[in-house]
Amino acid sequence: MPLTTHFLVLSLLLPVFVDVGLSVDTVVNGHPLHRSRIEAVALGEGISSAQARTRLVEAMLVAEEARRSGFPGALTIADPERLADAYLAEVFSEETLCGNISARQLRQFYEISYKPEWPVDVYQGDVIELRCCPSLADACSAEDVAACKERNQGLPVALERLASEWRGGRLPPLDELTRQYPGLRATDFAFVIWPDIPLDRQRQKSLFDPALLGMIMALEVGEVSGPVESPLGFHVVRLNRFRAAITADSPEFLAAGTHALCRQRVVQTRRDFVARLLGQAVVNPPLKGDSKGNR
Repeated sequence: MPLTTHFLVLSLLLPVFVDVGLSVDTVVNGHPLHRSRIEAVALGEGISSAQARTRLVEAMLVAEEARRSGFPGALTIADPERLADAYLAEVFSEETLCGNISARQLRQFYEISYKPEWPVDVYQGDVIELRCCPSLADACSAEDVAACKERNQGLPVALERLASEWRGGRLPPLDELTRQYPGLRATDFAFVIWPDIPLDRQRQKSLFDPALLGMIMALEVGEVSGPVESPLGFHVVRLNRFRAAITADSPEFLAAGTHALCRQRVVQTRRDFVARLLGQAVVNPPLKGDSKGNR
């Protein structure tokens, strides 16, 4: 093939190669953003091309602001994304934005936004009991309950001896007691209490009458109660575990809530800053959802 023909073919194909690899997708304040860069970010991050385009446009605007403001390193960091990240991290840092969080702001954040992992008090333990009525939800006649308690009137003394041994670290075998008092059993329990709601307004714990419930709630973890007679029967309780709700006054919230509110404030402030830059920018073609080219 003549040399002139080679030059002719190359001259025809070169614009195609240039268009495929370097075609401008978006112009941001007069600066080009090439389609190849958008596709590389989309592929590398596993996001859509539209998301990659938005991210790069925002990075270009933040990098432009960093250079305009004389941010240290702005002239040496060529990659707009790296420069944007460095600028946002320095100007809108936790140290800058979170030094003045007040107790009122923290409580407001708890009430409106914070979702604690444990909004309730949790009680778990073991109980040795003989129930004359299975639960408060059962329709047990007063006569039947009274007759049951009369038959087992010696049980409180036996339960006191059992509780004494239990406090010593060992729960004695129940075989002899269960033969003497049929219906006596050992079981475990668990229930939750909403600390900010009066007990009488919460859903009734049908397995415990209010007096027994209050006694359990007064126990320390590891403590064994004395024999308790309730409308349901006779009980000895050991509280094994208690986990307090995370409330606005909990030490756990003061630490975790302050960090969460701080992060929320940092993220929102950065978003507002980027939105302001977009509102002042000329982006062509516009970003999705904004006829001017801004989000």
